[in-house]
Amino acid sequence: MEVKIFSHKSDPDGIGAVILAKLVFQDALSITLVKNVQELDKELSTFLEKEEWKNYQKIFVTDLCPSVSILEIIDANEELKEKIHIFDHHLFAMQQVEKNYSFLTEMESKENKKCCGTSLFYSYLLSENLIVDKENIQKFVEMTRHTYEWQEKNDLDAFHLQILHQYLGPWGYFYHFTNKLARNETFSYNEEEVSWIQEQNQQNEDRIKDLYQNLLLVEKDKILYAISLGNYEYRNLLSNYIKEKKENIDVLLLLAGDTKNFSFRSINPSIDVNEIAVHCGGGGHPEAAGGELNQENLKRILKFFKE
Repeated sequence: MEVKIFSHKSDPDGIGAVILAKLVFQDALSITLVKNVQELDKELSTFLEKEEWKNYQKIFVTDLCPSVSILEIIDANEELKEKIHIFDHHLFAMQQVEKNYSFLTEMESKENKKCCGTSLFYSYLLSENLIVDKENIQKFVEMTRHTYEWQEKNDLDAFHLQILHQYLGPWGYFYHFTNKLARNETFSYNEEEVSWIQEQNQQNEDRIKDLYQNLLLVEKDKILYAISLGNYEYRNLLSNYIKEKKENIDVLLLLAGDTKNFSFRSINPSIDVNEIAVHCGGGGHPEAAGGELNQENLKRILKFFKE
């Protein structure tokens, strides 16, 4: 059985789902990693137009949801609908999809827990009896889910997944943790991983302090925004650093030239940055949102702050 997966490469969640798929389908798995919805739409459009989907028995999309136009193309093809399964947890995606699709699983929370792409995909694999519910995999999935709320859960191990994703890169992270989980050992960080975490933490600390010193502060509608030009990988670390400093800053906007993305992070929990990101051509969660930093969206961002 040939299997295809499309997933988000920019954080542990998208790669976590691919790791689970590799454990299940092994050499039958073909992988495409994308950085955002726009890139996903482009890859899927080619995949569908060239009818490459006919070469696969199962097709998965995890941690991202394609645009409604792509969903409608899939929905109109009965054979394709039976093959494809999409798992996403972003609030913005749910707001854009106005009807139910049989192949789409979108949930922001489940059983009073926040879901993530990896946890939704894991639930599917369990329900289809495709994966054995092992303790080390359970812990990995739960830690991946906690990468979005590690401070609330006081789960430093989950935060360290982010650090290791940053250190190893998406493909390095994929290969490392696929091999680690395949060994069926109790999940814990070994000496080598601890050394990687310490090395990356030191690099991050130096860079975050520099970014913090160069924040541009802009007030709009009684909301204080901090704007930073920095690599995409620092979006969460910089927002956490600002929170620790207990400044009066309400929202962080990071403009990432390296990936051509913009990211909003809520410092003040009462502010929904998903609503702000929508005005700028993006979307996401109430506490974390963003989009592609193309020319059109850059104009939207500038207009947003000028109004």
